[in-house]
Amino acid sequence: MANIESKNTVRVEDQEIFDRATFLGKPDGSPRILIMGNSVTRHQPLPSIGWENDWGMAASSKEKDYAHLVIAHVMRKHPNAAFCILQAAIWEQYFPDFDFEGCFAAAADFHPDIIVCAISANIKAERFEHEAFIREMGRLHRYLAGGKDFRLIQTTSFFDNAEKTAAIREYVASVGGDLVEIHDLCHDEENLAIGRFWHEGIEHHPGDLGMMRIAERITEKLDKYL
Repeated sequence: MANIESKNTVRVEDQEIFDRATFLGKPDGSPRILIMGNSVTRHQPLPSIGWENDWGMAASSKEKDYAHLVIAHVMRKHPNAAFCILQAAIWEQYFPDFDFEGCFAAAADFHPDIIVCAISANIKAERFEHEAFIREMGRLHRYLAGGKDFRLIQTTSFFDNAEKTAAIREYVASVGGDLVEIHDLCHDEENLAIGRFWHEGIEHHPGDLGMMRIAERITEKLDKYL
């Protein structure tokens, strides 16, 4: 299962949607948690590759993707919580010259207390620069927080990439966030959707078990703020 990132053949261009931010829970509720990511977090229907759903690829239902599992966990403790799920693959595609206002204004208006961030996988290897990534990730989070203090829970990429993992670890340490290591999960086929889809890229996304394990690792960090 070496070089799992090369198996992620789900095109970042096909993740572009206009309602990037979706909102759940109580609009004025608390705590306010923003969950941002790429196709693992949300992918709109794309029948041309055999994906008919609008949730985290490749969970079998919306309730079983990691974002909704995290939300359900929080709601059991805080039924008045507010949530924003942000499909942020466009940032991976266009950073460092990114139009924050044009793309993420609705998410920034959410004013999160906690940001759960799971992006990096779709940055092409030839475009990935360690220092630029750290700098721009900081700009992204500060924009979404709108000047408000927030807690950061940052995952490594599910599609294991040593260079990106190193940069994420350094970034999280520099801002005092909580690091969630999930890159190891892709190396166990039971965490993938192998055999459930004909498209190689989809079947190398997390299946229900992989999604559950991602959610468990995130909520372990999240619980200390709830």
